[in-house]
Amino acid sequence: MWRVIPAMALVIGLGGPAAAQLVVGRTYELRTYHAADGRLNELHARFRQHSLPLLQRHGIEVVGTWVPKPNPDNAVVALMAYASAAAREASWSQVVGDPAWTAMKRRTDGRGLLVESVEELPLSAVTPLVANKLHGDLELRTHARANRTPAGAVAAWVPTRPRADLALVSLHPRKVELAANPGITLVTALMPAAGEQNPHVTVLSPTDYSPAK
Repeated sequence: MWRVIPAMALVIGLGGPAAAQLVVGRTYELRTYHAADGRLNELHARFRQHSLPLLQRHGIEVVGTWVPKPNPDNAVVALMAYASAAAREASWSQVVGDPAWTAMKRRTDGRGLLVESVEELPLSAVTPLVANKLHGDLELRTHARANRTPAGAVAAWVPTRPRADLALVSLHPRKVELAANPGITLVTALMPAAGEQNPHVTVLSPTDYSPAK
């Protein structure tokens, strides 16, 4: 049984442990946006010029944005944080009701829908988010079975809504040996404990507009 971090959650900031902050009722969401074929650069422009300021205006913190490597599905992965689960619902209601958002979507969807689909994964933290490690390429690991928080994780979460196929989500600094040897087997590199399974690993590279780089 995972112990979800309660309302008082420790987040280690850019200045290290001495700059730690207490965040009340923190909740997270991993959102994966899939651009229409051949329009990934347009999606980047939408995020860079419009989406980030609008989301911030309505109380949504975009912790970071990344693209998978490789990226055959034209995806942008965004980690978002909210004051609480209720705040998430309220903020997105405000976003979709904002005339600026409606006008922006009308312009950017002029040649057809720019975003074909969005995968939403609400998350509850089981470890603090170590913000000063959110730089460079990261490994997003999704664990179908896990009994412990993986060593070296920048952060780890469990799905807010239980799923049979997903027990844990974790972020890690990109392993040097995996980056230097893309073909290395994850079986030996990740070494799961008894009763666990090897996670699925996606390498994420920060976008030029990501708050975490």
